[in-house]
Amino acid sequence: MATVTSSNTPQTSLGMQGGSRGSTGTTSSSGMGSSGSTSDAGFSGSSGTGSGSGSNPEMVQNITQGAHQTIDRLAEQMTPHVERLRDQVATATEALDERADQIREMTDEWIENLRTTVRDNPLAAVGVALAVGMVIARLSR
Repeated sequence: MATVTSSNTPQTSLGMQGGSRGSTGTTSSSGMGSSGSTSDAGFSGSSGTGSGSGSNPEMVQNITQGAHQTIDRLAEQMTPHVERLRDQVATATEALDERADQIREMTDEWIENLRTTVRDNPLAAVGVALAVGMVIARLSR
């Protein structure tokens, strides 16, 4: 005997003595399920339908159609938000690319200035390198 629960999954009642508690109601001592109602979906379950299949093609079709309509409605509502977010991401990407180019140019200028300074003042460059080396040696001890 099949019983439909609130999640629309069939459960089998085994007819054991002593009874057990199911999600659609309690079973009697003979193991036969009593009918009950579910508060989640508003469907009422019964102890059996006589066919033993436990699924109703029309109900499944209605639920599927409702789900499709809900998904379509949500997609229509989200489309402007997704497009706005896409535009904001594109704007942020352009700004970051521009800033990265500026940093690259600034780094290239600093390197070129450093090379020019070393070429113009080679002894000062060697002295600075020696001093930096000594500081690093002191700090690493």
